[in-house]
Amino acid sequence: MATTSKYYAVGQGKVYIALRNAAGQVGGFEWLGDTDGLTINAAEEKLQFQESFSGNRVTAVDVTTSTDVTFSVAIRNIDGDNLATAYYGESAAVAGATVSGEVVRFFNGKMTALRNPGVSAVTLAAGGTPLVLNTDFTLDAASGAITILPGSLVVAAATVAGVLGTAAYTHSGVASRIKFLTSTAKEYVLRFEGKSQFDNKMQIATLHRAKPGLAAALDLIGTDVAVLTLEGAVLPDASQAVGESAYITYVQV
Repeated sequence: MATTSKYYAVGQGKVYIALRNAAGQVGGFEWLGDTDGLTINAAEEKLQFQESFSGNRVTAVDVTTSTDVTFSVAIRNIDGDNLATAYYGESAAVAGATVSGEVVRFFNGKMTALRNPGVSAVTLAAGGTPLVLNTDFTLDAASGAITILPGSLVVAAATVAGVLGTAAYTHSGVASRIKFLTSTAKEYVLRFEGKSQFDNKMQIATLHRAKPGLAAALDLIGTDVAVLTLEGAVLPDASQAVGESAYITYVQV
């Protein structure tokens, strides 16, 4: 049955994402988290020709030469999975563990970062000589940062190349360790489930084959809640049934 009412829409809802593999198989959907914008854009390029015999230069030829459908989704939850999607990467939790023999390079008066944050029981050595806390170095345990004190006799001043050393410690693990740019662009299915705030009627939109590009910006410092914007192309999905749209299906209940 066709829609019988006219919609005024100020939409809110959830956007879900599912990975499509090279064979077009779709995995399970995951919620992107809080998104304050999902936009579908369409643009045409045309070849137009105006005749030159009537005196009015009327358009005699109007041919569409290309049609592009794109999407944009503004994500407010900057978690590991969303960052991995936005930057062609991968995300995984890291369990707490004990590390021994991590190779580090120390610089007098400067900071050196350990591989892991959330550290305890830290012991350091340079050239086989142990470093003493608050004599040779200070420790920011939360970030895993080692700062060599200017008065250290083990890590001498004015050593441009630094001093090679080792670190042993225990760390508490992290919720997400994200590696950027470890793969090429991937394809997804995007699904919006929401309601119009005027009449509370359900609206569902499915972008059957969405290919986001790299996110243009990631605000690590700012004065507003950070936003991660995914933009990309909506491509035809040949696996859709005959008579269905290969691009977007939009349902109003």
